[in-house]
Amino acid sequence: MIIRLVVVMTMLIFSTTQAFALFGLGAAAILVGVIVLVLSPIVRRDEQSELANHEPEPATSVLIKVKQDAPQAIPSPDLTTTHDRSIPSAGSSVQSPTKDSAAPVDYRQIIEHMEQIVFKTDSNGNISVLSSSWEHLLDYTIADSVNQPFGTFVHPEDRPLVDAQISGLLRGNRDNCRMEMRMIARNHTSRWLEMRVKGVNDPERSVIGTLTDINHQKEIEARLRAVRRSLSTLLNSIPGMVYRCKSDRNWSFEFASDGCLEVTGYEPYHLVNDPNLYFQQIMFPDDRDYAWNHVHKQVMLKRNFQLVYRIIDRSGHVKWIWEQGRGVYSASGELLALEGFITVIAGDSAKARGVLEGFHDLIINDPVSS
Repeated sequence: MIIRLVVVMTMLIFSTTQAFALFGLGAAAILVGVIVLVLSPIVRRDEQSELANHEPEPATSVLIKVKQDAPQAIPSPDLTTTHDRSIPSAGSSVQSPTKDSAAPVDYRQIIEHMEQIVFKTDSNGNISVLSSSWEHLLDYTIADSVNQPFGTFVHPEDRPLVDAQISGLLRGNRDNCRMEMRMIARNHTSRWLEMRVKGVNDPERSVIGTLTDINHQKEIEARLRAVRRSLSTLLNSIPGMVYRCKSDRNWSFEFASDGCLEVTGYEPYHLVNDPNLYFQQIMFPDDRDYAWNHVHKQVMLKRNFQLVYRIIDRSGHVKWIWEQGRGVYSASGELLALEGFITVIAGDSAKARGVLEGFHDLIINDPVSS
C-alpha cells in the first residue's frame, strides 16, 4: 500500500510540476498540493456524513489565491443568501412577471381621473355610484345626489325617453343604450351629455354607464344650422340660381338653389338627382360648344368666367341667361368643381332677342377675356 502511494505521488509530482510552476509556486507548494490531491478523496469520505447534517453558514466565499505574488483574496457575495431581497440565486432562471405577481390595478383611481361621469343605478333606477366628474360638470355634490332617481337630474323634455330607456335595461328588454340628452345643472342651466349605459346583474339587475359632455359640440351645431338657414334664405331671395357642378361638358349639378325653378322651370332635385337630365341638355344646341370652350379656357387659366347664352326651359321657351362663376381648386391646384350664379336677362320677346343675338355674335366672333 505504501509503495503504491509513493508511486502515485511520484507520478503526480512530475505531471503537475510544470502546471504549478506556471503560477509561480515553489517545490514546497507543489508537495503540499500533491498531498491534498491524494488525500482529498479520503477526507471527503470522512466528511460526507458530517457535511450532510451541517447547515452551511451564510459566510462569504473566498477566491482562491493561485499565484504567490497575486493580490489578497477578496470576499465574493454568496448569491444563495439573497433570496429575501428578490434577487435570483446562482443557477436559477429569471421568471417573467405573471398575472398573479403583477401589482393590482387601482380602477377607482382611473375612474376618478376620467373626464366622463361614471355612474351606477340600483334596480329601482336610483343613483348608487357616482364619479367626481359629476360635481365638476353639474355642480351637485355626490352626497346629495346618491339615492336620488336618475331621472330627477334630466331635462323635463328628455326625461320620458331617458326613463323608458333605463327601465328597459333594468327589465332586461335590452342590453345597452346610447343617446344624447340634456341634464339640468345646479344653476338651473341645461347641459348636453351623451349617455352610454348597459344593464348588468350585480347581483340584482342594475345599470352602469358614462355621461360625456357634448355641450360645446351642440353649440357649434346650432350655430352651423343658423348659418345654413341664413344662407338658404339669402340664396332663395336672389333673382336667379346659385349652383355647384362638376367640371364636365354636362354641367353635372351637385347643388342648385331654389331659384333653379324660376330660371329653368325644373325643381333643383331634377337637375341634381336625375341621371337622365343634365343642365347641358337644356342649353340651346348652337351655344353648347361655345359655352363649354369659354368656361374651360377660363378655369384652365384660373380666371373667373362670365358668359351669355340661351337655354330652353321646361315649357319649351327660349331664355337668354347670364352666368358668372369660377373654378374650385384643391391645395395642389387640381380643379374640383365649378361654382357660380345664373340669372335670366331676357325672355323670348322679339326685341330682346334681336339685341342679345347681336351681342351674342359679338362675343363669339371677338371674345374678350372676362
